[in-house]
Amino acid sequence: MLKIMGWSLILVGGLGFGDAAARELGKRVAQLEELQRLLLILQGEIRCVRLTLPAVCELLAKDAKAPFQQFFWKVSEDLGKRTGQTAGEIWSRNLKEIQKLLFLTKKEQQDLEEFGQLLGRMDMPMQLNAIQFYQEKIMLSLAEAKAAADSRQKLYRYLGALGGAALVLVIM
Repeated sequence: MLKIMGWSLILVGGLGFGDAAARELGKRVAQLEELQRLLLILQGEIRCVRLTLPAVCELLAKDAKAPFQQFFWKVSEDLGKRTGQTAGEIWSRNLKEIQKLLFLTKKEQQDLEEFGQLLGRMDMPMQLNAIQFYQEKIMLSLAEAKAAADSRQKLYRYLGALGGAALVLVIM
């Protein structure tokens, strides 16, 4: 009886491990979708309301989900201090602080950093063009992430179940 319970627990552990790995893939998709949503808000605020960059970052922080909420609060706060640093330097420093919380690829993180370098340095039409360009990059990354997540999530769940079953067979 105890053996059967132990085998069951090992099998459930394998299933849980596979499911946890599958959920990690979904986090990248969720963060890319959140970035896409925030870029639309940023574009609208710059185009229509013509807020300053610190005010836009504060507005984004109020509407963003973690870890972007923390990021935009800190950027807004640092820009408001007027320490002499450029907006790009502040953006890069704060992006590095939340880097461990991001599920984005290195390329996506690099693109996000490069995007931040463009903000606050150009006139409004050029900033809007930069936002549009980055939105297109996000759309491509999002399509790729969704395709990868769909195929790999099933694979990870199956591998977790098979790994648990194989471990049970080895122990038997």
